[in-house]
Amino acid sequence: SLHDALPISLKELGGSATPEAVRNQITKDMNLSDEVINETYGKSKTNKFSNQVAFARNYLVYGGYIDKSTRGIWTLTEAGEKVSMTDDLASIIFIENASKYVSKNPEDFSEKITKIIAFYKKSFPIHWKDEKYKWQAVKWFQDNFNLNEQNFSEMFKKAVKKADNLLGSVGSYPAGQIQDFAKEFPNETRDMFRQLFDESDDLKNRVESFKSNSTKLIELHNNKHPNKAWKSSYQNENSISTYLWLKYPDKYYVYKFSEIVKVERFLYENPIIKKGGNINNLIRGNKIYDEICSYLTQDSEIQNMLSDSLTDDCYPDKELRTLTIDLGFQFSRYYEENNNDITIPDSSIRYWIYSPGEKASKWDEFHEKGIMALDYWKGLG
Repeated sequence: SLHDALPISLKELGGSATPEAVRNQITKDMNLSDEVINETYGKSKTNKFSNQVAFARNYLVYGGYIDKSTRGIWTLTEAGEKVSMTDDLASIIFIENASKYVSKNPEDFSEKITKIIAFYKKSFPIHWKDEKYKWQAVKWFQDNFNLNEQNFSEMFKKAVKKADNLLGSVGSYPAGQIQDFAKEFPNETRDMFRQLFDESDDLKNRVESFKSNSTKLIELHNNKHPNKAWKSSYQNENSISTYLWLKYPDKYYVYKFSEIVKVERFLYENPIIKKGGNINNLIRGNKIYDEICSYLTQDSEIQNMLSDSLTDDCYPDKELRTLTIDLGFQFSRYYEENNNDITIPDSSIRYWIYSPGEKASKWDEFHEKGIMALDYWKGLG
């Protein structure tokens, strides 16, 4: 990408050069065709390549890798001289600074958030009995999680039992997988969480490390138990963000792509969260929820609604992070533009969680054949 190529080209030019010299060097380094470097767009026939290089330069300035103090000269900073630019780092720089380019009219943005909160105030009392478990799950985890517990597997099972809705769904079993890890590899599993919860380290490093270590434990488990193998890791940004939220409920949010992407598309004209963005989506989602949360902290009505609803078995949620998570969920699930009615779920409908075979081992086979099957067990009927 140009984020990668630009620092390399500047280094080749001695660390400082004019924009034209940088573009020429990039063209040479990337072996770009005349068609690419001369392509234009829009009614004004803007040169696409020059514009993209300029945008990449701006993001690198915001990231602290290029100095912009001298007009008409691009110069690498000390950090820029040392950096080994990767796609992941470029994505993080982009997401952390994208708000400077995402179209967000302050008045329009404020109006949209106000609209979301107004919707949530109507929805909150209707859905409270079904969503209260979030606050209960945090309180329960805070009371029962102990990183130094000798039987880590049983402790973890107990600590997350009230977060089942968030740590288990059809075809996904992150909590159960952690319990399996902890039974066979208690010290390794404990160390995974110790590192994840170490706030002195960068969030991205912690999340990526947790995922990587999970993959290693799966390999160890599957080598020992080929007949009871885990086919994949369920330790992803969704489950890992849930662990972080349960541990630090005054700081983190639960990331779920299907929810945050709807919120972002409503609030911003040019949304940037995309499928496959993973950790970058999580970071962006946290920033969006931080903005929404800042508005909730100024709204005494919704705060009073929450405080009047909380019971002793609920986490007090003084920083309103869990309230923000719930707002995002309810908005993504029930909000309809130009519809003032709030959807009320049909309480007469009940659902079964379907998991064919041990640890869903028959999932792919049954899906391919288009069948469902249930084992008989005593008492069914």
